[in-house]
Amino acid sequence: MTSRSKLPQFERRTWIDCRFPMNRLATTLRPNQVRVVMAFLSFLEKTDITGLTMSSLMDNIYTGFWRPTGRGPFDKENVVTLLIDHPLDKDDPKLWVFVATMKSEMQKLYERYADQKEEDVWITIHSIDRLR
Repeated sequence: MTSRSKLPQFERRTWIDCRFPMNRLATTLRPNQVRVVMAFLSFLEKTDITGLTMSSLMDNIYTGFWRPTGRGPFDKENVVTLLIDHPLDKDDPKLWVFVATMKSEMQKLYERYADQKEEDVWITIHSIDRLR
């Protein structure tokens, strides 16, 4: 390809990766954690995002391992992942306001439905270039 007009066209977008701890095995199973994810989806429907992808709620698609300190055995938990497709670039301050609002909403929903304050809300941001 020698001319600029023949270069592939792309758009810069952002993926927001949210991790929802589900049914921690160290404590009693809490089916209300499913309500957290469903309520979060309802929250997202009121925003201007253009799409998302989610792992299964009912199957153990992802298993997370963590420990409260740097030593000792890992605790095990099921994890639901949401990948949100957002049109804003990761350097746009409006994106970070949106992400902070999402984090706050996730924490409120865990407290309301799962009777726990979820301190470790995992949200990561990835820049993506999508070919047109």
